Formats: sequence, C-alpha cells, structure tokens
Amino acid sequence: MILVLVAASWRHLWRDRSALLLSFALPVAFFSLSALAFHGPQRPSEPFGIHVVDLDRSAASRRLVRALERDDTVALSEDPSEACSDQPCAVDTVTRTIEAERARGALIVQLGFGADPLSNQGARIDLLTADADPIGALLLERSVVDALAERRPSRDDLRLHHAVVGTAGSTRVVRGMLSGLLVVFLLFTAAGASGWLIEEEQQATLSLLLTTQAGLGRILGSQWLFLLSLGSLQATLMVLWATLVFGLAWTGPLQILRVIVVAVATAATTAAFGLLLAALVRTRAQLGATSMIAILLLSALGGSFVPRVAMPQAMQTVGLVAPTTWAVGGLWRALDPETSLTAVVPASAVLAGFAALFLAMAARLTRRRIVA
Repeated sequence: MILVLVAASWRHLWRDRSALLLSFALPVAFFSLSALAFHGPQRPSEPFGIHVVDLDRSAASRRLVRALERDDTVALSEDPSEACSDQPCAVDTVTRTIEAERARGALIVQLGFGADPLSNQGARIDLLTADADPIGALLLERSVVDALAERRPSRDDLRLHHAVVGTAGSTRVVRGMLSGLLVVFLLFTAAGASGWLIEEEQQATLSLLLTTQAGLGRILGSQWLFLLSLGSLQATLMVLWATLVFGLAWTGPLQILRVIVVAVATAATTAAFGLLLAALVRTRAQLGATSMIAILLLSALGGSFVPRVAMPQAMQTVGLVAPTTWAVGGLWRALDPETSLTAVVPASAVLAGFAALFLAMAARLTRRRIVA
C-alpha cells in the first residue's frame, strides 16, 4: 500500500511539468549563479600577493618590478634565490606556490623582455593566477598593464600570457556553496510538496483515504518516502552538476559513501520537517508564509548563507538546536576529501533523530486535526 501511494505521488509530480522543472532546474540554476558570483575569495581591500620570477634580469625588468612595487593593489614576493633560469622551472615553481596558497598569483618576466621591439621578442610576460580569485586576477592584469605603460608608453610590442592555476580554495568555495544551498532547496521542496495534506483535507479525500486500509501512518509514511526520494534525487543532481561543471574534487568510494549517508539523512529530515509544517497550518497561503519564515531562519542559523565561524559565539550555540546546522556541517565534512567516514556519523545520527521527532509530531498534529 505504501509503495502504491509513493508511486501515485511521483505520477502526480510527473504530470505537473512546472513543479518538476522547479524541483530540479531551479536549484541547479541558482547554485550555478551563486557559484559563479562568489567563486573564490574576493578581497579587493587586501593587496594581491604575487610571486615574481625575473628570468630576464635586465634594467627594463627591474623597472617593471619597481613600478609594481609602487602599486598598492599588489604585494610582491620576489624569488631571492634566482634558482630558475628557464621558463619550465619558473612555471613549476610559481604553480606550486599558488597551489599551496602562499600567493594568489605570479609574474614571470621572460628572457628578451628588455630587448628591442624590432627583434620580435618584445615584452613577454606570463601571469598565473588562482582560479579561486577571478576578480583579483583582473586587478593583477590591470596593474601589470599599467606598469608596462609606465615603462614604455607604446604597448604595441606587449605579449601578455595569462594562465589559471587550480587551487584547493576554489574547491572549498564550491563545497561551501553546495552544502549550504542544497539544504535550503531541500527544505523548500519538501515544504512545497507537503501541501498535499492541506489539499486532500480541503477536498475531503483525506477522510476517504482514512476509511481504507491505508491508515494515517501509511499515508504519512508514503508521503515521507516520496519526499525522501525526491530530495535524494535533487541532491544527486546538484552534486553531479557541481562535479561536472565546477570541478568538485573526489577521492574515492569512501567519500561518495560519506556524501550519500549525510545527503539521505538530510533529505529524511527535510521531508519530515515539510510534513510537520503542513500539519501546523490550515491553508496553502499559511503554508507558504510559515515555510518561508521558518526555512530562512533555520538556514541563517545553520550557516547556509554565512559560515558559522563568522557568527558570534552565542549565535553558534543557539544554532546547535537547528537541524540545518548539522545538515550543512555534515555535508561540508562529507565533501571534504580528507574527512573520514566516522567524522560524519554524529551529524547523520542527529539528523536521524530530528527526522523521527518531526515525523512523530506531524502524525500527532494530523491525527488531532482529523479528530477535531
């Protein structure tokens, strides 16, 4: 009987193409826009730390470096050892520096930089920047171009090559955006799909269902399983999209298992929370307003919008009573390539407890409404 009701819920969702589109396309689109907008630490007020390797070692290259030193938007860190004498060595050195996040970018002045433009060598500059900071990369390129203009008014001989280096910072940004927004959209999806209880009650079909062998427990259980499967599918789609489009890093089967455990526990909790919201209100309009306030409040406490480490200590303490705190934190740890499986067990256990509590409260409130 439960599986029949779950299948009926899926058929109803499949026929409503608008709801189907909103359930899957909207979360992916919003996550993509957010990841593109905030992809990397944007710190325009801080100098852009760059590693400089001067292979030319000419008077012209020194004038370029001194011009950059006068620019407040960059902070130079030159290679004092001058160990590199060719481009492959320089590229390897600065790449490792950026990957280790000891610098946000690098400048390599190639051999021939100080040569006469008629020699067809001209101003050969290599810029390497971290992919986690696209805004800073633009600022660095502008600073180098301005410094070159100061060195020679005419820039016809300028050959500026810009490359991007992958860093762990970009992965952290994607992980943070995914763990926070996934919880938000699971909550909104569960709350919206739980309106069936109100509709069935208003159409008097809920009373008819209760006269059958289904019973209230099976009806709520089937709807919870439907919301659980819907949330799990939604989470799978967002994780795949983050992997294929934004380069979310994976280390092996254990990390996949961690993400599955926490994602299922999160989907189970959000499904039960949606049923609880539907049992608390009487109309669709009340459900929309109540769910909006509750979800935004819980998401703010849980760290979906602002990392919890940036919150006051009192707010962090209060946030421990919110299931979103455990969901966002659990997903963050599960997506971390260096986390062990046992690290996500506490969050998963707490989420399972929240799911059981919300289901019990939803069943009790629904039974009271039916009796009344």
